Amino acid sequence: MSDEKFVPYIPPEQNLPDLTIKAIILGIVLAFIMGAANAYLGLYVGMTVSAAIPAAVMAMTILRPFKGTILEFNVVNTMAAAGEGLAAGVIFTIPALLVIGMWGEIHWMETTAAAFIGGILGVFFTIPLRRILIVDMNLPFPEGVACSEVLKVGEKGGSGLYYVFSAFAVGGLFKLMSSWYGFRLFQERVETIIGNGNSRLMMGMNVSPALVGVGYILGLNACRFIFFGGVIGWIILIPMAGAIYGFPAYDITGHAYIDFLNEAEGITFLWRSYTMYTGIGMIVIGGIWTLITMRGALWQGIQHSMAGAKAKREGLIRTERDFPMQWWFYIIIGVGTFALYWSTTKSGLISGVATGAMFLFAFMFTAIAGYLAGVIGSSNNPISGVTVCTLLFTGLLLMALGASGNAGITATIIVAAVICCSAAIAGDCMQNMKTGHILGSTPRSLQIAELIGVTTIALSIAMILGVMHEVYGIGTRQLPAPQAYVMGGMVEAVFNKEIEIAWFALGAFMAIFCIVFNEFAKRIGKESWSIPIMAVAIGIYLPFPLTLPIFVGGLMGWYSVKYIEKNAIYPGTTEAHESLLDGLKERANSVGTLFASGLIAGEALMGVIIAVIVLSGIDVTMIGLPSSWPGLLLFIYVIFFFFYLVTRETRRHKRGGPLSEEPPKQENGA
Repeated sequence: MSDEKFVPYIPPEQNLPDLTIKAIILGIVLAFIMGAANAYLGLYVGMTVSAAIPAAVMAMTILRPFKGTILEFNVVNTMAAAGEGLAAGVIFTIPALLVIGMWGEIHWMETTAAAFIGGILGVFFTIPLRRILIVDMNLPFPEGVACSEVLKVGEKGGSGLYYVFSAFAVGGLFKLMSSWYGFRLFQERVETIIGNGNSRLMMGMNVSPALVGVGYILGLNACRFIFFGGVIGWIILIPMAGAIYGFPAYDITGHAYIDFLNEAEGITFLWRSYTMYTGIGMIVIGGIWTLITMRGALWQGIQHSMAGAKAKREGLIRTERDFPMQWWFYIIIGVGTFALYWSTTKSGLISGVATGAMFLFAFMFTAIAGYLAGVIGSSNNPISGVTVCTLLFTGLLLMALGASGNAGITATIIVAAVICCSAAIAGDCMQNMKTGHILGSTPRSLQIAELIGVTTIALSIAMILGVMHEVYGIGTRQLPAPQAYVMGGMVEAVFNKEIEIAWFALGAFMAIFCIVFNEFAKRIGKESWSIPIMAVAIGIYLPFPLTLPIFVGGLMGWYSVKYIEKNAIYPGTTEAHESLLDGLKERANSVGTLFASGLIAGEALMGVIIAVIVLSGIDVTMIGLPSSWPGLLLFIYVIFFFFYLVTRETRRHKRGGPLSEEPPKQENGA
């Protein structure tokens, strides 16, 4: 529900410079840098790093001597995040055409058009969602909150700086020490294999303080359902898949699974080939149901956005003014999309249907991606799952229309590229809107910044990919493009009718069961029994080693509150005791959110630094194949230190010491 008492960091009646020339210039530069770095990193290791927080730190560093404002800093990180998000959407899809042999080289026109159309739609489709997801539903958006905290403490200093930047150092150093491309002093993941037959089970956990920070911000309620989904997907379904199909004996290169590492890869193969689709099926049905339940608010959001041009006449306050949506924007995009598909298929019917499907799927998956970003953040947003859904639905639709062979496969991947770009931008855009909501930015300024960032990387991504393909060869050992191989294999499986539809249907059935159960719980007045479908779906889809530290963060936050309630003893009146308890909880929440934000920010910035190390070809590794246990011990120490900081004020009170004069300030809504 919306919080009518919310007051942003910069009040609506105060006007600070935001979309200035210096902010735009720096934003364009960082959008290109972050986009290029993430394009290479994604093709090299199959993952990208969030750019919003690193860009915010760079913006503060560069613009502060030029009297930059906190709203200008936010504009810069918004543009940089758009560059990173669009690059991720492109490199997960377009290179699939290279690795499966549809293209011999990057086609500049098709690549640029797909990136531009997807990016623009991603911004436009999130305009009516801004108020729904951020204000009305008040989703946590952990990275958006973290970015706002970094910007606030960077501007005002004070005790909050200690918590954010100490955590910043912890998160960054942990990432540098554990990353395979960093010092590699210990492994990023602790894992073990249980069993040696077909039904093997992998238990593990990423030793990532940043994920603990995400869990703390999310809270235990969301984290426990994500964890529950992980238990279903990795402890129940994967051994079931092994029992049904047998444990894979060889990997795709023909090497036998004979040692521990390859055994873990075998379990990952079962996830990628079978149980992943269960999570995707649940995400799709859960996302559609979410759209149905918020259809009224969505229509109001569309009307509100269409009226954006009348904002001043209607008296909307500054922090409620969106970029004005116009119907002719979509006509132009539709014509451009049709022309793009015509150039590939040479069929008017297929191009028309593909254009319609693109708009429908883009809107649906953009809304789903925005919602998921609000639940678990952009870095963990399962965009690849959204892309797999698109490939599946689009491929089946085009096959029904008679598309086949190279033309059908190419058209399917390009439709998926547009939608993947749209969904990737949506997640980043909504995180930035959350940051802007907390800080008091003008939504219209941030949306324009998103459009500039999208245009910057859309016009340059084909060149970036072309150079990488020319120098390294996309799909070779130097640039293996793992996500592109997954997407290419998926679309070929669709057209060869080899898709594992049963596992997708299982996820859809589980989502429908949850919907029926939740409606029943609502009817009997037990809404607390409701099962959040998307949280469970995320847990099934995400690798279990990611969900476990998120759950640990939520559990630690819950236990901190219980510890405070148990130890906040006051001999006076009940009212005095309640006042003391509220004060201790407020201090704990402020310290916890600031420290969690620093952990997320430190790992994100170090991820960018490591990307630069990879790009430069410098080898900083210290150990060839390190152990995981030193990292686990350090990880446990960080968790206890986190808990100590959160409950320190209560410990001081318990010893009879005075309370702090003021807790670290944290504005409402964070």
